[in-house]
This record gives sequence, C-alpha cells and structure tokens, in this order.
Amino acid sequence: MILTNNIFQHAFPSWMWEEGEYSKIVLSTKVLFGRNISGYPFPNRFSSEQREEFRSFVAHHFPTLKNIRWSLWQKLPHQQKRLALERKMLSGQQALGEIGFLGMDSLENSYFFTEFYDHFDFIGLAGGWNWTSAFIRARKIWRQIRPFYTWARHPLYGWIGPDPLFWGNGLRLTVTVHLPALEETGNIVQVFDLVEESRLSFRGLVSFDKRSLGDLYVIGTGPTTGKAMNEMLKELEEVLSMLTALEEKAQHSLWLNETVRIRDKVLRSYGILTHACLLPEEEAFECLSSLRLGVNLGIIKGVTLATINRLYYGILKGHLSFDLTGDDSPLEPEEELRAAFVKKVLMEGVDEDV
Repeated sequence: MILTNNIFQHAFPSWMWEEGEYSKIVLSTKVLFGRNISGYPFPNRFSSEQREEFRSFVAHHFPTLKNIRWSLWQKLPHQQKRLALERKMLSGQQALGEIGFLGMDSLENSYFFTEFYDHFDFIGLAGGWNWTSAFIRARKIWRQIRPFYTWARHPLYGWIGPDPLFWGNGLRLTVTVHLPALEETGNIVQVFDLVEESRLSFRGLVSFDKRSLGDLYVIGTGPTTGKAMNEMLKELEEVLSMLTALEEKAQHSLWLNETVRIRDKVLRSYGILTHACLLPEEEAFECLSSLRLGVNLGIIKGVTLATINRLYYGILKGHLSFDLTGDDSPLEPEEELRAAFVKKVLMEGVDEDV
C-alpha cells in the first residue's frame, strides 16, 4: 500500500465507461457499507486524543496492503479533493468534517474512508445499474483490511455503527439516473410520488452552487436495520424498472407529438457541443442531456451512451484540469478548453440522422 498525496491518477477510470442494466436511464451505481472496530468510540464521539490514537492504530497495517494508494484526507491537494467531490465520493459538507484517511485501489473503482460515517466505509463504483460489480469492488478492499482488526458485530443486530438505522448489513446504495423526457413533460412529479412510496431517497444532482444539472437525479436506499440485502435490492430494482418504463413512455410521447421541436432541440445541442468556441459548465450539462435523449431516440448516431456518461465528468472543472494538466495548474480559459475537449470527444464518430 502506497502513501501518496496523489490518490487520483486517472482522469477517467474504467467504471465511467461501463454500461449495465437500464443503461438508457442509469449512469452509475455506488455501493457503500460501513464497518466499525471494537474497543473504540464511534467517530462522532471521538475526543481529539482518541482520534489521533485511532488513526495511528488503523494506519499501522496499511503498508502491508496491495495495490492501494492512501493518504490523510486533510493533506490531499485541492485538486485531488475536487476530483473526489466531482465524482460524488462525498458531499461538500462531509469534506469539511473530520475525515481521516482515504484509500483507493489502483484502478480507482473502489476506495475507503475512515471516520466518514463509521470507522471504515468501503465504497465501490460501477457504470450503469451494476450493484454486483460495485459491491465486489468494495468488498475486495474490505477483505484485505478485515484480518487486522476486531470488528463490531452484534449476534442479533449484525454490523453496528453510530447510526442504529444502518445496523445489520449497513449497506447504502445510490444510483444516478437521467430522466430528460419526464422532466420535459412535467411528469417528474410521478417520480417523486413513486420514490416516496418506495421509501427511497430522491434528489437532483447538483453542482457546487446547489443547482440541479442536466436532468440528473440520485436515488438512494434508506435504513437497513431489520432489512435483508435482497429486500433492499428488490425495492430499488423495482423502482428502476418502473422509472425506465415511465421515461421510455415519456420519450415516445415527445417523439410522437413534438417531433420537430425535439429534433430541433437535440440537433441544436449537438451543434453547440461540436462547434462552440466557449462552453460554460451549466450549458454543457443541458446540451449533454439533450444529446443523450437524442441518442436514445435514434436522432444522433455514432456516439455511445458511455461516451456521454464520461463527458458528464469530463466537463467538470476538476476533471478537465486534471486531464489537461494533471495537477493544480490554473485552468485558463476554462470555457474555451471545455469546448475544445467536448468537440474532440464527440467528433470522433458522431453522425446526425438527418
């Protein structure tokens, strides 16, 4: 295991290119499960002395782990922290908290935090709806670390942690979905009702200034205490199946009733993305949303959904800067570089079905 302040070494890791089930609407899946070490208070009850003792204790075995890069979160450069935020590995509020270590596998498909929710939180990422791959990736790191410590597990309640609502399997699943037609037709309210009935969380994907971007939403599972993993997965998969059907129905309705307007919107977005000289981030998100809709409707050919999914990350300032400079160098002029980057990616095979 390598101690480094350059945790991220790939601008676009392999999971960003993957397409799983429900690929028409699902961009990515994240699996998180927490584990706590016996004999220590939970992170929310640490004194400063206990926190330092805990960090020294858990880091003792890190050098023996294989293919893992790790660092103290507070020592990471700004650029590296920004990449973590842009990949939604954590929220801005969490990033300001008392996070300990961040460890990541060499492919950047899985990672762990200490003192995030629990003593250890293991996270796996996958493209599309592919919880199995995401879970296996997170479990791979967990299995390396597991032998070194005594873990807090109750014979009746399962894995325990600071929040009793997430005892048992401790699993949290979040899925990023793209629902442009439901947004366009105003039927997104059906999704709110559907998710509420299913006891899942639902929120817009937001930028740093808290605005929703690109018709993207995040669906997450709820409390785990008293629930089997299969039950949670079934609830989420049922919602994804219903969302796919609703989105496809809305897309069909738009295409049937507003063909000219939708073609115009998609092709205008395609024109901006492939010909603009300056491209602000918010406009890029809006145009990519329309382009993704156009691919699903068959208006735009020669570009895959996986390419667009990757661009959702590539247009963000941190990823754009890292891809071009590899460090914290100033990104100037940002809008011009973003336009050139998107144009280069999309012009490799994109063809409009005129």
